[in-house]
Formats: sequence, C-alpha cells, structure tokens
Amino acid sequence: GGAIAPVPTWVLQGKQLMNGTSMASPHCCGGLALLLSALAAQRLPYTPAAVRRAIENSAVAVAGIEPWALGTGLLQVPAAHKLLVSYAAAPVASISINTSIPARNGARGLYLRDPAETEGVTSVSVLVAPAFHVDCNNEDKVQFEVQVVLKSSAAWCTAPRFLVLNANGKSFDIVVDPSTLPDGEASFCEVVGLAADRPELGPLFRFPVTVIKPSLVLPGDYTVSLPQRSYVPGTLDRRFVAVPAGASWAELSFKTRKVEGAHLLVLHALQVLGSTPTTTRNPTELMRYIRLKPFTTVTEKVSVVGGVTVELCLCKAWASLGAVEVDVEVVFHGLQTSSTQLFVGCDEPAQMEITAPLRAEDLKVAGKLTRLRKALVPSSHVLRQTMDPRDALPQERYIYELELSYSFEQTEKEAVKVLPRPPMHDLLYDSPFEAQLWVVYDANKQLMGVGDALYDYPLTLPKGKYSMQVLVRHDSKAMLDRLTHLVVPVDFTLAKDLAVPLHTSMHDALAGADKTFSGGAMARGSRVRVFVSAPAGKAPGGAHGDVLVGAVRVGGGTEWKVPAREDCVLQVLVPKEAAKDKDKDKEKKDKSDAEVEQEEVRDARLKRLKKLREDKKWGAADALAQALLAEFPQHLPLLSEVLSRRDRDGEAGETAAERQQRCAAAIECAAAVVAA
Repeated sequence: GGAIAPVPTWVLQGKQLMNGTSMASPHCCGGLALLLSALAAQRLPYTPAAVRRAIENSAVAVAGIEPWALGTGLLQVPAAHKLLVSYAAAPVASISINTSIPARNGARGLYLRDPAETEGVTSVSVLVAPAFHVDCNNEDKVQFEVQVVLKSSAAWCTAPRFLVLNANGKSFDIVVDPSTLPDGEASFCEVVGLAADRPELGPLFRFPVTVIKPSLVLPGDYTVSLPQRSYVPGTLDRRFVAVPAGASWAELSFKTRKVEGAHLLVLHALQVLGSTPTTTRNPTELMRYIRLKPFTTVTEKVSVVGGVTVELCLCKAWASLGAVEVDVEVVFHGLQTSSTQLFVGCDEPAQMEITAPLRAEDLKVAGKLTRLRKALVPSSHVLRQTMDPRDALPQERYIYELELSYSFEQTEKEAVKVLPRPPMHDLLYDSPFEAQLWVVYDANKQLMGVGDALYDYPLTLPKGKYSMQVLVRHDSKAMLDRLTHLVVPVDFTLAKDLAVPLHTSMHDALAGADKTFSGGAMARGSRVRVFVSAPAGKAPGGAHGDVLVGAVRVGGGTEWKVPAREDCVLQVLVPKEAAKDKDKDKEKKDKSDAEVEQEEVRDARLKRLKKLREDKKWGAADALAQALLAEFPQHLPLLSEVLSRRDRDGEAGETAAERQQRCAAAIECAAAVVAA
C-alpha cells in the first residue's frame, strides 16, 4: 500500500509519501473499523472468520499485479459489508475452515519450486477441517455438515467435484501436472470450496497452488541466456533457473543495445533454502543496482547453492525513465567445499576438500579470523509476571518476563566493536519466544546500547567493565525456566585480523611451513585438500575456552576478491597458556642485568632476522645472520633460523655449481643445529 502520511518532526516536514505494510495495515484497519461499526449499528452478529472471509471474497483483483503481491485483491468495504449481512443467515460462513497438507508438515498450500518437484505429476492429499470456538458444544459439532463444491482455477491442477465436510474434517486429493506450464516462469491457481446450497456466499476456503518450472541449464558450458526484452519503469521480469549441482556462484552479464543516456536496473536474486527460516536473512539473497550505458557490458556475481532453483528478478528503477533493451547471460561456476564449518581445537589441523565440478577454475583461497567470541553465563536471574490480572490473556494466561544478568570486560586499550548474540539471534516470527531484548551498561550504569533478536547491533566500547541484561518473555513459566542458565556468546572484533595458515599437506601444516597455500589452477573435476592450522598470533584479550571466529573463503577468477558470503565458517579454540618454566626464571634471576639486557637485544635482533627472511630480503638477512653468529655461535634458535634461510628452493636459472654450494651450506647448517 501507499499513502501520504504524517511523519516525525525530526525529518523537518509535515508529511511524505510512504509505502509498504506500514501504510497498507492502517488503511485496512480503518476499513475494518467501518465494517464493525456498521455491523454493531445493525446489531448483526459476526465472527473473526466471517469478517476475514467477507473481505477476501469481496476484494477486487488488479490487472498486471501478481497474486503473490496482492493476495485476493484490494479491499472493498461496501461489498464486504453486503456479504457480512448475508452471512448472518448462513451459520457456516461464521466458522473458520482451514486447509493443510499433513504430509508436508501442515503446509497451508502447495509450493513446487525445484526441478525434482516439477519434472512429473504431483499428487497430494489436502485436509479440510473446521476450527470451532472453544465454547462450541458437541451437539453443534454433530450437526455440522456442509456439501461443498470444489473448483480449480487452472486446468493443470485437478480436484474432485464434490466434498462432504463434517466436524472431523475431510481430505481430498489434488493432482498437479506442470508439463504444459512455461519454462522459467511461476504459475498460480486456487482450489476453492463453495457451499453447494449457497454459492453466492463465495468460497468457504481457498487452497493456493504455486508451481515454479525453472529453466534447465544444459551441461557443458553451463550457460543460459534469458529471453530478450525491453525494460521500462514499473514492470517486472521474473525468471527462474535450475542451478546445476556443484555450482557455487553465477556470473550475470548485462549487455545493452543502442540506447541513449544511462539507465538503472534493479537485480534481486533469491534461493529458498530448506535450512533457512523464511523470516531471516538468506545468505544467498542479493539486491544490486545495475548502471547501464550504451554498448557496455556489466558483470555481477551472485552466490548460489547447487541443485536449488534461483529466482532472478529484474526491473527498471522507477525513477529511471525510458526503455532499455538488455541481453542477459548467466554463466555458472563451481568450487565446492567438503565442509561448511571447521573447528581447530588443538595442534592437529582441520582439513577440507575443494573440488571444481563444472569447469576449470582459477582457485583463490584465504583464511582469517576477525572476532573473539566469549561465552557468558548468567550471574543472576529474575522471573516475574508483567501483566495486571485485568489484562490476562484468554484462558487466564499471563505474560512472564525472564531477566538474566551478565558481566564482561573489554581489556583492549583502544575501543572495539562488541556484538552480543543470544541463541535466539536472527529469528523473528520463527522464534519460540514472544519478545527478546538485551541492554548493556558500563560500570557507572550508563546505557551503552540495546538490541533485539533480528538485526546485528554492534557497540563500540572502550576499555572497562560492563554489565548486560537479557530479557525474554513468554506466557509459559516452564519455557522460561529452561533459560535460567542461558549461555550468551559475545563477539569482540579484533583490532587486527589474524591470518590463518593454509597448507596442502599434513606434514607442512604440522611443521608450520612458511609457504602457505593461496590457490592455483584447477582442472574440471580436480580436487585439492587444504589443511587449516591455528594462527601463530595470540588473540588479544583471549582466555582458554574462548573461540576465535572467522572464515575460510573460496573463490575463483583472476579478479577474485573475498566474497561477502562465507563459504566455510572457521572457529579456533584459544589454547591454554603453557606453565611458566620455573628453572628458566631462576636462571634468569641468577644473571646480571648486563647479561639479561644482552639476551633481550639478541632475541629482538633474531625476531628481525626472521622478518627479513619472510620478506625475502636475502642480503640484509645474510648480513644480520653473520653478525649474530659471530656473537652467539651456539644459540640454537639462531642456528634454526639460519637453517630455515638455507633450506629453500633455488632461484630460476641456478647453475649446478650454485646448487651444490647452496646444498652444502644447508647441510653445514643442519649439522650445526644437531651439534647444538
């Protein structure tokens, strides 16, 4: 819906054009208020089911708007009132009648989307059941019997002609044959049930059926071209493509024809993933603005999941005037990982396998840790009733609130971003609890920030101690009692990301080889195993039991950048610090200040030597090594570092004599290490 609406004064204007459910909902509420007022004035009985049925059956469809966007149509208050007046003489119209598919987890409609569901005929059993009021007596239920006429709005969906409905409900089968439906498009129909003796009342129930028949991608080049069309403001081009198994991203190229000026397209890509609640943010969802100029090609990458239909919705931005002809081509690529989550809890590295199932790819892989996660346990909790008895819910139910108290400390000198993540995070309508809220205070009880369950609300906190309250509400005390020991993770953003060593062999991973794996060319069907080790750097503020969180991200192409979607979540346990060597401390105490100072300078120069070697500054590294060996010829860490310098592959164009000299130097260094 859209409306000219009043807005808060801080926007410095009295009203503005707004749209969405925020405008449609109050508009419909106003219309329903008129309906109920008229019924009350006429002293006509009504039920919520009757009101809903009346506004659905009297709504007017709008040409050019999809049924998924508008439902049954626009609200018609006079027509809905006329139906409600007729419902007063038809008791069946006042009873709610629900439809569902028991075999599909009680789905309220049939939704076929992926290729396996649309390759052949689908038959499902639909349960139709009346929902009586809790005060309805058994005699009325026994007397309830309605002869129903079933009608389907499309020939590709067939259903029986008649149904006798009683209080226990009744099932009927529908058969959907998508063979005649167009490829790449979505089709919709309804199976409605009308009272055989009062068809003028309109449908007593509606069962929606949506069939998406995706365009298939032929193996080989794994490329599909969308139908050519001219885009104008206010029109949608919705296409569905069956993503090949093994694909992990798609490249969409937009090529304009002869046009004048610049144009703006809106791209929305979406896959429905079974493991993702429909109200949370989908990791494969993408919305981009595509700016087009004459005779130019723009490329956009979209993350996908293989074997799942992707919806590609294109439209001209409403403020971008004129028409533009665009050729759209979709090319699928694939770099599959054997794991979506990795955990490193000790010195043994985790491992994953990367495959290129579709085509030859230029593999780029990188790993980094960006957050330190601490698990907080509640120090106290309070469970209370938040409602006055006069505000009790039906069946004398009350809303209860559980308040959990936590404390944590930010130990870094510089302010860092902190993000509380309760276990119910990222859920809204799918959450089993009625409300969720967290509040953070500093040591002086100053409010630092608040957040709820749906979005991320990171706080920038300076060094200090903090307290946090988490509030959860529900009408069941038993449900809240289960949360009295709720563990809440809190993420601290690291001031500097920690690079994760990647290797292609267990030997290199355990030995901590300096040369790490970052990718390479992969032939079609080839595989590479990657070993992931814990980083050498220490996590600032981390304690044993905390977890470093990041990702191993996989991509392809010469212009590859770390993508927004994490291919593999990585968690590394912060290790327990080794016990201090008491003998070493005693030995250090026995030394003079001059000796201690000399050793500290030596260790600093040794650290510099390692940095020079890693940066491949061989001349400076060799000069520093010679100076250190002259002063400390038997120092084992120094000898090991010199050996690491010698134990390397030769340069390009190395002669046999040079190779012999290099190997002899490496052997000499190894002998010195053994002797020390």
